[in-house]
Amino acid sequence: MSRSRFSGIWPLFCLVCLLASVPRMVTAQDPLEDLVSAGRLSVSTSLSPNTGAIVTQKVNLSIEIATDRWFAGGTAVGSLEVNNAIVLHRQKFALNSTRRLNGKTWAIQRWDLEIYPQSKGTYMVPPVEIGLTISGDSGSPVRGTVLSNPVSFTASVPEGAPESGNWMATAQLSITESWDKSPSNLMVGKARQRTVTIKAEDSPAMLIPALPNDELAGLSAYPKPVKVFDNIGRSESQGIREESVTYFFEEANHYTLPEIQVHWWNLTDKRWEVATLPSVELQIEQDSSLTVAQSSQPLEKGVQVPIKRITALAVAALLVIGSVWGLIRINGRRLRNRTVENQSQSQSEKFFWKNLNQAIKSEDPVRIINALYKWLSFSNTLEDCLTLSEYAGIVERERLSVLFEQLLESFYGTPIRPYNQIPELKSELVRVRRRSGSLFRKWKSLFHSRKDLSSLNPSR
Repeated sequence: MSRSRFSGIWPLFCLVCLLASVPRMVTAQDPLEDLVSAGRLSVSTSLSPNTGAIVTQKVNLSIEIATDRWFAGGTAVGSLEVNNAIVLHRQKFALNSTRRLNGKTWAIQRWDLEIYPQSKGTYMVPPVEIGLTISGDSGSPVRGTVLSNPVSFTASVPEGAPESGNWMATAQLSITESWDKSPSNLMVGKARQRTVTIKAEDSPAMLIPALPNDELAGLSAYPKPVKVFDNIGRSESQGIREESVTYFFEEANHYTLPEIQVHWWNLTDKRWEVATLPSVELQIEQDSSLTVAQSSQPLEKGVQVPIKRITALAVAALLVIGSVWGLIRINGRRLRNRTVENQSQSQSEKFFWKNLNQAIKSEDPVRIINALYKWLSFSNTLEDCLTLSEYAGIVERERLSVLFEQLLESFYGTPIRPYNQIPELKSELVRVRRRSGSLFRKWKSLFHSRKDLSSLNPSR
């Protein structure tokens, strides 16, 4: 009898253990769901501009929250990440207002996020999770979360864009220069510092193109760390990029610093423009105090220079000139061949990996983030461009995901914090690059079968 009773309890015990081991898939209904269902709480999303966006142009994502009650606590807007785009959340406080609807006063909150597409194509903006505290009918606060509507937009590149890709779209751009001392009356052994400042209206400084580094023989250039910062007002913002270079004059000669051009698309007039700094002429003279006094004295009477020695020197000079000319021609051919080879490799994964390493050496978070996105677009076999968090998930490196998050927070966070994990980030990227190929093939089907996120939005 006892054996039969035990055999009947054993399956029930196994079923209880099985149910306890399965994660809970059903959660309690969100307290705000009743207000949404009753039409007393709504979340709407809009884009500006909603059509005709240009690469690197600001696309403003506005999220409006409306309720016929009132907000009884702070609002927490979740993070947003868009593939191959830079997202900035500068707004610290919501824009509050009221509206009369059907004889009732509604409380309104608006939050704005800035999206900057980095290449042409269609961009999918996923829902944003928003934590709210609303006053209930009884006066007690009701806390919960809602999701914004997913939206999409398309970014394009205007015709006539520079082939180098070194340009930006903005409402206004200017470029100026300044010197610590006048670049005149220059002597060998002296130095001058030149600072070039680029300002872009209604655009972040991180999108302003970097200036070229031109090297001149006999003129040593020592660049300082680049300064990028934003001046943000109540209704407008301005991105500023400053590049300073100290020139040390080693030889007496005439030097020309080439002109600087920054191509930009005028969002107001819908046309290409070029901001230009003219070339700078530098005349370097030998310091008279360093010359040898005896060098100007004439030869003593009776001193003669042998004719054979003059002839030998002339022949040697001709041989040297001929050798140099031959080397110049050989190197010219090699340079042309190398240029063709570099052009063929400029769109390869190795090219963008090299650029990423250069950005890491500069320790500039702005360059590192941009180089990371460009390298990711060429380093995988997926049709979609990966976000940093998706890439870390594919290569199964939890530490890399933490480093990516800290890198984004170092520049996008409020306030901006220094990023001190660059050596560790580089070693992690080198480690995962060796094994990323097989993992991308493993996860390719997963990324091609993404589901529509609109089902996650309770307000639709």
